[in-house]
Amino acid sequence: MRNMNELSVRPVPCSATPLIFDETKCIGCNACANVCQCDILLPSAEKGAHPIVMYPGECYYCGACVMVCPRPGALRLQHPVMNRAKFIPVKPDPEK
Repeated sequence: MRNMNELSVRPVPCSATPLIFDETKCIGCNACANVCQCDILLPSAEKGAHPIVMYPGECYYCGACVMVCPRPGALRLQHPVMNRAKFIPVKPDPEK
């Protein structure tokens, strides 16, 4: 029997992967989890491990988590494929 004050959560399966952690750079400070306005991040129970992305489909893609991260490259934001812009280099006009 579980204690009534005990909570449990499981990551929600989703095709979105908004956050990509580099485990070699992340120090598990949880600054990203603390600043997330969507509350999609849950601090890891393992010391030094990156937070768990619980609800990836709820991400606003605001980038606050990336901006607050003290380790450059430890966390990057990955927009959904349909939202990624494709920039085509423009060839210079030879007449100019």
